[in-house]
Amino acid sequence: MKAGSGPAARSCQRGWRTIIDMFDEAADDIDLEPVARAPVAVELWGEPIFDPSCLRRIVLRYFLSELLATHTGRVWTPTELGEALAARGFHVGGRPAKEISDALRAEVNRGRVLRVGRGRYRSGTVPGATRRRMRSVVRHRQAVLARELAREQRHRFT
Repeated sequence: MKAGSGPAARSCQRGWRTIIDMFDEAADDIDLEPVARAPVAVELWGEPIFDPSCLRRIVLRYFLSELLATHTGRVWTPTELGEALAARGFHVGGRPAKEISDALRAEVNRGRVLRVGRGRYRSGTVPGATRRRMRSVVRHRQAVLARELAREQRHRFT
């Protein structure tokens, strides 16, 4: 017997079809236009930026590595790094300490960050070309955020 083809699966499928049909009928009664958010800017590699103050994935890793490299010798916790990012006007989606520690784990694997102990990190070694690339990404995101904040200020007073 094929998986998902028994009587329980058929009743489940039937139930889902009924629920989906109900949503389709309700959606037909309401005229909703899908609202597409336009990106504010584009990353250096072409990915759209919708919220310039939210750091994710490689941009977050670069920010954290750059922050640690700026303060060599200092030991940081994920909470302190989150506060340092917030002081610069950025935030991390989800649970900040977990997102930051996940990003730092990727950097530890590359040797750019050293894990001193549980929840403690300091700067590692970063090759010159990588550091320049990180700085350019960090500066680009800071410029995008500054431009967006200036645009919001202009629109607020007009």
